[in-house]
Amino acid sequence: MTWTGRISLESHPWLADHAVWGRVLVPGTAFVELALRAGGEIEELTLQAPLAVPERGGVHLQLVAGAEDEAGRRTVGVHSRPEDAPPGTPWTCHATGVVRAGTGPDDFADDLTAWPPPGAVPVDVDGRYDELAGQGYDYGPSFQGLRAAWRRGEEVYAEVSLPGEQDAAAYAVHPALLDAALHAVGLGSFARTPGAGRSCSPSPGPACAGTGRARRRCACCCGPPGTAASGSWPPTTGDARCSRRTRSRSGPSPNGSSASPPPVCSRSPGRRSPARRPRPPRT
Repeated sequence: MTWTGRISLESHPWLADHAVWGRVLVPGTAFVELALRAGGEIEELTLQAPLAVPERGGVHLQLVAGAEDEAGRRTVGVHSRPEDAPPGTPWTCHATGVVRAGTGPDDFADDLTAWPPPGAVPVDVDGRYDELAGQGYDYGPSFQGLRAAWRRGEEVYAEVSLPGEQDAAAYAVHPALLDAALHAVGLGSFARTPGAGRSCSPSPGPACAGTGRARRRCACCCGPPGTAASGSWPPTTGDARCSRRTRSRSGPSPNGSSASPPPVCSRSPGRRSPARRPRPPRT
């Protein structure tokens, strides 16, 4: 199966508020949103290469899903190509992963019914965006959604909301809202542990779930190097779920391009699936 689309600063103006060292980049959380269109739950997602948004014009996108296996999993790949690219220009692979049909509430949901979590210590988030700006993350108003945070051992809990007039109902999880959850990751003790900081960068990183909501409670923790995970409350239902694990390749990005049309750049064969199109997220 293949989905196609287009993004630009004109069609998605909130993207202009996500810049790294002055360069507007599509947040890694947007790839989470795209992957959800191919399956109800993200089992694994690896970010291969950044996607820059031009000041003028747009970028064509393709989401390619492989055939569903006997366990109900399918591979997924997100690719792009400039809309003004000449014929024959290869597509660049930005993310690959594995998705599957969602079967129940998020693993973390029961932990977040009591809020703030028992035993969690408040963390001061004032100045957090000034700190991130010093690290090269130029977050505008649309991406300044971290409202409060708490810490308990190796876990960080955060309350995030979608600023401005963004339409949360149009997304399974609005990328700016999910990105705000990642801004709390650096507040954890694991971010100050030698070797751990590399796997807990503000963006891209963990995935928390949601269905058209503008405010979330999130729990973040870190696993092996290069991974992070999180959950959210209210618990999620139906097709609009994501979670488990998200990775970002360290070091120089490999050459992720492929000839047109793009195959599924992952472990499984890239033949097109005749499976039915997933239902849109419920609002």
